[in-house]
Amino acid sequence: MIRSPRTPVPRPPGRRIALAAPLLLLAWGIACDRPEPESVVEIIGATTPCSGCRIELGPPLELRAEKPGEAVLATSPTDVTIDAQGRYWVAERHQPARVYDASGTFLSAVGKSSSVPDELDAPKAFLALPGDSMLVFDNAQRAFVVDSLFRTIRTLQVPGNLMPASADGWPATFLLTGPVKDSASAGQPLHTVSAEQPDIKVLNSFGPSTIPSTPSTSAASFQRVTPAKDGGYWAADILQYRISKFTKDGTLIHTIERAPDWFAMPSAESIGTPNAPPPPIIFDIWQSSDGLLWVFGRVAGKNWKDAWPKLASDTARIAISAMHFEKMYGTVIEVLDPITHDVVSTTKLDDYVANVLPNGNVAVYAVDSANVAHLSIRRLSLTR
Repeated sequence: MIRSPRTPVPRPPGRRIALAAPLLLLAWGIACDRPEPESVVEIIGATTPCSGCRIELGPPLELRAEKPGEAVLATSPTDVTIDAQGRYWVAERHQPARVYDASGTFLSAVGKSSSVPDELDAPKAFLALPGDSMLVFDNAQRAFVVDSLFRTIRTLQVPGNLMPASADGWPATFLLTGPVKDSASAGQPLHTVSAEQPDIKVLNSFGPSTIPSTPSTSAASFQRVTPAKDGGYWAADILQYRISKFTKDGTLIHTIERAPDWFAMPSAESIGTPNAPPPPIIFDIWQSSDGLLWVFGRVAGKNWKDAWPKLASDTARIAISAMHFEKMYGTVIEVLDPITHDVVSTTKLDDYVANVLPNGNVAVYAVDSANVAHLSIRRLSLTR
């Protein structure tokens, strides 16, 4: 293990194409430069002690549309999760959420497809709560507690464009991530909050480093979080391979960094252009029961150019719904041992892993040759 401060890498400016919806919906954002923490960090080496280890995807459990012959989704999902009953909740841009039973059969739609005052708008993200309830986030900075019968039993105003991170401690204390305008929380991406009062209240804000203010929400304002098995949280940046461990009160314990060949330097806030591939991002992390950290990265797919619709030479804006992210991105999965600082195994998949579920299963989005979308749940395993 090598211990050294990280030297910031300058990022050259590049041409960008503006999208007609926030990039937040792609991976909860994709971001900008930030100051490095003053403390030294742990650099995980590139050696793999387990030459025979393999990361494998199990057989697919395909979610089936409400009506035979229909596609399960019109575009790639913004979030997929599982509740205490083993039901799958799927969010799609500007559409009601869809819920499927453990066998993949459609059960119910949740929310409206357009904004209705005091009602659940099109959901964008979920946080499974202790028991059978789900906290559903919409595009109007609100969160709705929805019970097991899909009834809204409570509405909470969210103090900023926050997204779910961990329900541990609900409702007295739990974790959200994103930007908060309050001066005491500005520049911090992680927030311990409470829902014991009528609206969500920020109790404490923290993060691996201070985030500079930007005119609009960017991925620098967000972290991807998994509960640590020995308490606290692991939180990952999106635009650089940096994973930090925090206590429950927000104290930074240490930070793990890597610079593998597939993610050799921090990424820019971009999905590329029709002539340049998208830079890599970290879109999720998960800690398994044996303590290993699973890191999920998006990299340019082998057919990334096919992800772009045909554009006129003077086009400056396109709709997200016109993009084919299942073609744009492949998936890299790495398994790290946070104790020995070894990379246990690394694999690259052509599959577009849309989301990682709280139990470590993944949701894979694909579009077949007939242009029909499919969403399947697959179990990950590490074969030693």
